[in-house]
Amino acid sequence: MIISSEHRFVYLPTPRCASTTLSELMISEYGGVYAGSKHDIAPEPNWYKKMTVWSVVRHPLDRLISIFEYIRDGKMGPHWRDACKTESEFLAFYTGQRRFKPNVIFRSQAFFLEQCPAEVSYLLYLDNLHEGVYNLPFVRTTVANLKLPQLNMAPRRAEEYFVRTETDYDLANTVCRKDCLAFGFKERT
Repeated sequence: MIISSEHRFVYLPTPRCASTTLSELMISEYGGVYAGSKHDIAPEPNWYKKMTVWSVVRHPLDRLISIFEYIRDGKMGPHWRDACKTESEFLAFYTGQRRFKPNVIFRSQAFFLEQCPAEVSYLLYLDNLHEGVYNLPFVRTTVANLKLPQLNMAPRRAEEYFVRTETDYDLANTVCRKDCLAFGFKERT
C-alpha cells in the first residue's frame, strides 16, 4: 500500500487494476511511500485516521483476462506460462483443479479491501478511472497533466475472446462471483 502523510491518503493497490502505474504516480506526484511491500495492508488502524483510503477495481472477468494475458506473456516466468497455455487450462488452474504455488495476483479484489482495518473512502472503477480520480480530494490537476494508465483500458468482449464454452463460462463466473457481488458488477453470460 502507498501512504502520503502530506496529502493524507492511503492507496490500496489491487493487482491487475492499474496498480503499478497508479503506485508510481502516487509516489512521484504525491509523495507517497510504500508501507511494506506493494500489496501489503498495514494492520495498524492508527495509520488510517483522518486519511482518504482509496482503491481501484475492475470488472472481475476483465481482470481475469488480464491475469491470463500477464501469465501467457511470460511475465510471471516460464513455469507459470507453461502451466496455463490455453484459456481452459488457465481457468482450470485458477479454480483449483490444478495446484501451483499461490501468488498474490490470484486473490480476489475483495480480499485486498477486506484486509484493510479502515473503511475505503473512495472506490474507483477502472472503466471510468479518468473521471473517478478527479473526485479524490488530494488531486489538484488538469486532465492533461495527470498521467493515467492507458494500457489496461482496452474494452474486451469475453465471449469473443476468452470464454468459449459453457464450461469455461461456468468456471469464469465461479472465479468472478465474489467480486461481482462485492462491487456490484453483473456476471457476463
